[in-house]
Amino acid sequence: MKAENFLQGRKVRRLPESIQKSMLIAALTVLLFLADWAVTRRGAGNVNGIERENHARTVQLVAQAEDGTPAPVTVRVQPKEISAEEAAALTEEAAHSLREEILGDNTDLEHVSQNLKLITQTEEGRVTVSWRSSSPSVIDAAGNVNTDALLTGEEKPVQLTAQIEAGSVRHLERIDVTVCAPRRSEEQEFQAQVRKAVESAEEDSRGGDEFVLPEEIAGQKVTFAGNSESAPSPAILIIGGAAAAAFPAREQQKKRQDEKKRRDLLGEDYSELVLKITLFIGAGMTVRRAFERIAQGYISDRKAGVTEKRPAYEAIVQTVRALRLGAPETESWVRFGQMCGTREYRKLGSCLAENQRKGSGHLTRILEAEAAGSFEERKRQARQRGEEAATRLILPLMLMLGAVMAIILVPALMSFAV
Repeated sequence: MKAENFLQGRKVRRLPESIQKSMLIAALTVLLFLADWAVTRRGAGNVNGIERENHARTVQLVAQAEDGTPAPVTVRVQPKEISAEEAAALTEEAAHSLREEILGDNTDLEHVSQNLKLITQTEEGRVTVSWRSSSPSVIDAAGNVNTDALLTGEEKPVQLTAQIEAGSVRHLERIDVTVCAPRRSEEQEFQAQVRKAVESAEEDSRGGDEFVLPEEIAGQKVTFAGNSESAPSPAILIIGGAAAAAFPAREQQKKRQDEKKRRDLLGEDYSELVLKITLFIGAGMTVRRAFERIAQGYISDRKAGVTEKRPAYEAIVQTVRALRLGAPETESWVRFGQMCGTREYRKLGSCLAENQRKGSGHLTRILEAEAAGSFEERKRQARQRGEEAATRLILPLMLMLGAVMAIILVPALMSFAV
């Protein structure tokens, strides 16, 4: 009584649902293991005989000698041999049931238009059946029905021969089947007529070197034309269309790459170019004369193959040519910055044009400050490119590390296994 009151006074705690599911899975696992163990033990016990079944099977046994020497053996157990009377009864029963079992989706054997189900075994495997067709082009030994050669309403009688075997008894059963062509559209019917006429012409002229195609089929004159065995692949259109669509994208990408390369070259040459202009002006030359000297040196280097084509120097050459043709200097300096296109060069062109208009004497200091700033910008860009290059090297370095680890570990593991 006290224990009952104690239980009523306490709240029974339920296990969490996850733990309950885990316990259920564990219990099922144990039960499956015990069942498998029982089956194994039953098959592993002493065997005095092996029961024959209706089909052949393979049994693995282990012979144990008195001294404990084991001898594994594989036994091929053949099915039980049946008496001649039993075999005759089985073949007769199978012969009576064949006509219904082979129908498949057809209603009867007098109106066959779908594939037949030609069985190869019956009576639980004790009876085997093999088939032969009098017209394999219409019904083959597997039961596939071909109605392409028949016209609408045409019927084709076919005789199927079933060889029924049970034990030592062999019985031949002949089954008459009538194949009927299904209903077709006018186009399908004409195709069937053409196929039949061509096949008939081919059969009638097999003794000659060639056969003549019929000129008239179903009351209509017919002409034949050659046709390739394989149709053109749509993949050609897909690949061609993709390539055609890729060309504009490739051109745009190439333009972007060329523009990026041009901007990089302009950035690389800016500090050097400003420094040259500063030195020439400091030596007492005018801005125009400094441009002419820079253009002359660039043209000489290009002819000698010392340097490649540089957009900033090409703009200087064009500016010098425009000045020689009579272009105003102020407009020429501004146009020089616009031809280069970047912010630094536009600023340089504006400084040169402003100096030309107002005649300021501080151009040298302005250019020196611009050169110093450009050097700092160039160093910053160099560091940025170095960081980008280091980032791109991470994947190759990882692959190399993996290859080195494989070279070290594989021989070690192989030696350990040996």
